[in-house]
This record gives sequence, C-alpha cells and structure tokens, in this order.
Amino acid sequence: MPAKSYLPPGLPAELARPLVAASARVAELKPWEFMSDLHLVGVRDATTGELHVASVMGALRQVFGVIFYRRVLGLRYIHKMATEPSGPDPEAAIEALDYLQVEWTSKRELRRTDQETLANAAYKPAGRGPVWPRFSSCEPGWFPWFPNQTEARQLADFIQRVNRFARLLKYTTTLYQNHPAGEVPLVPAGPEDSLGPEEIEWLPLVPGPVPPPEPIVLSAEDRAALQNLPVRSECIFELLARLMPEMSFFDDEAHRPVCGRIGLLSDRASFYILSSQIVHGAAPLREVAGKVLVKGLLAAKARPSAIHVDWKDLLEVLRPAGESIGVPVRLVKSLPAASDALAELGRFGGAVHDPAK
Repeated sequence: MPAKSYLPPGLPAELARPLVAASARVAELKPWEFMSDLHLVGVRDATTGELHVASVMGALRQVFGVIFYRRVLGLRYIHKMATEPSGPDPEAAIEALDYLQVEWTSKRELRRTDQETLANAAYKPAGRGPVWPRFSSCEPGWFPWFPNQTEARQLADFIQRVNRFARLLKYTTTLYQNHPAGEVPLVPAGPEDSLGPEEIEWLPLVPGPVPPPEPIVLSAEDRAALQNLPVRSECIFELLARLMPEMSFFDDEAHRPVCGRIGLLSDRASFYILSSQIVHGAAPLREVAGKVLVKGLLAAKARPSAIHVDWKDLLEVLRPAGESIGVPVRLVKSLPAASDALAELGRFGGAVHDPAK
C-alpha cells in the first residue's frame, strides 16, 4: 500500500487556526534576520511545566523554522550544540532527535496532511517561495511525523512566546550579553508586543542524566554455544547498530513511520558481513545487538580476540555479554569494515523515501 494512504487528516480548525496564525506572525517578523540558531529561548508547557528549548533556523537563508527541543535527549543535544565548539557528531544527532518544529517551505513540499491543516486554518500567504508553514514532531527512533493534537496546542503556545521574545530582542539587542552559552531566557506567556526584560528569568540549561542502556542478557543455551566456539586470536570483529532513516518502515500499531535500526557484525580483515539485522528504531539497543552478536559468532564458528565498537552506549550493552563468553569489547574511533558494509546496505538494500510523501 502506498505510504501516502497512511497520512493522517489535517488538524481541525480549532487547533489549526491559532497554530497557523502564530506561525504567520513569526514569518512576518523574520527573526532569522537578527537571531542565530544559538540564540536559545526557553519555554515551559503550561500544563506539565516541562521545559522546551527553542532555536530559530534561517540565519544561513537555507532552512527557515523554529525547532523546540524537549526531554532529556533533546535538551542534551541542544546544550552540547550551544556549549561545545564541535557540537554533537551526526550519528549522535540522529540518536537524540526529540523535538517539535515549524518550518516554512514551498507549496510543492507540503504533504496532504499539511495542506488540509492550512486549508482548515483558511491560510492564504502572500508571496512565493518558502512561505508555507508545516509542522512536525520527532522522537528518538521514529521518523519525523505530524504533531498530534496535544503537540499542536503546545506548538501554538510556544511559537507565540518565541515571537514575543523575538520582538523584544529585535530592539533590545544586548539581552544575551553577560549570559554564558547554555543559559536560556525563560519566556512567560503574554501579549506578543508587551514583554519587558524584567519578566525574563535566565535559566542555566542543565539536562538530566540519560538512563544507561540495558545490557544484553544471553540465554544459558546461547552462552554455552558461544563459549564452546574456538578462539581465533588473529580475528577482530566489528559491531555497529545505527539508526537508518532511509530504511524507514510503517508501524501499523502506532500509525506512523519508524526508522529502521540496522545492526551488523563484520570481520575487520576481510570486510565480510557475518550477520545483519533490522529492527524497530525505538526498540532497546540490546535487541539488535544481541541478535547480530549471537548469529554472527555462530556463523563464523569462532570467537574473535576482540569485538570493536565506536559508540559508548553499544559498549555498555555488549560488554557484559562479551565478558561472559571470554571476548573483550573495545571502544575505538572508527570501524572501517562495518562502516563500509553499512554504506553498501544503505545504497542497495534500503528503500530510500520519505514516508510522509
């Protein structure tokens, strides 16, 4: 069945109108002309008190939007962006994406759901080009999708508050002076044209800790089978487990697309793929890591002298299982064999598409 048949209906008028109206006021103000993506803005959900941190996109005149990072992973990601010169690497970014967003695009980039939302809001923009707002929601492991009704209400409130702050910043350009990177202005709700500097609370952004990933627990049968394999001291295997948005598929129960997570085990010397597996992107990391570990070692009919990984979370997931079968797991900077195999699988094995089209 074509992916477009799974698209949800647009937001009803009572949600679409305030959301689109707030977005139109931001587009009219054009905050990207005087704000960078590191002029962070804090907003709290009126019901839960949950902190979201907004970043305005568009300083490079390529992508125009406002993105609201949320929860532990999203806040840790934007905190690292703001406070570390190098910022997160692309792989870490994919793992941490947790946000709500409005982005202005051309009309041809709108999906059916977007079109219905804008029609329900009776939206008719002036001009051409990226003047059409579209809204999205993303959680770790999932493909970016359409906001639900609760998220739509949040977005309307948050966008209004960003507009409120941007109107003040446009004429009070020294607001961020004397505030270190990683400290955000917390903007209360109120009329967009009446915010004063004294109403802003500056909040150090201190994301909470990320719970450690659960390790692989080998069954007694698998552990015994792997312990009986001979050790080949000349062999080193490489194991990775990465999210692949280009290998997305539709989750019928959740009614939205999910990124595939591909795991594979390869031999460093020969580049031979010993095992590979695609699982649901939101599944625990140990699920795919455990499958490729057991299948790969049984296929090789041997235990290597070590297994290399390039991600700390994967190290924590694998290490107890490795110790139980006498195979050390080591963190390294690169996995040439596994990365090459993954590139080939992505090129020829994945259905590269946008499920929201």
